Amino acid sequence: MPSFSDADIGKVQPIVMIAHGTGIAPFISMLQRIQNDESVFQRVEVHFLFGARDNGEELLFGEFLTQFFEGNRKNKLYLACSREIEENKLKTLENVFFYKGYVQDMIKDDSFEAGKQI
Repeated sequence: MPSFSDADIGKVQPIVMIAHGTGIAPFISMLQRIQNDESVFQRVEVHFLFGARDNGEELLFGEFLTQFFEGNRKNKLYLACSREIEENKLKTLENVFFYKGYVQDMIKDDSFEAGKQI
């Protein structure tokens, strides 16, 4: 059975995570573990594909995601919003990419970089 351990983090290739809505919870735990170890945080590369209704106030863990992706620019967040995309702090980060639609469509869209990470 595969496991997630500090020794394995970022060893060979970037970590790709895909979640939607409340499915983000276990990934937040993993991202917190990465962020809490400075040597791991600086060496690992995370590509996180996440789907939500919008990037507004109700975005689950929005503040944490902003901190995580602001803290290390080689990590990338691909956020698929099925409704509005609002102007906010997360929107200003150069390593956060927005897609109007759903995660599965974002992955299939050849013109969007997210699908190339898988």
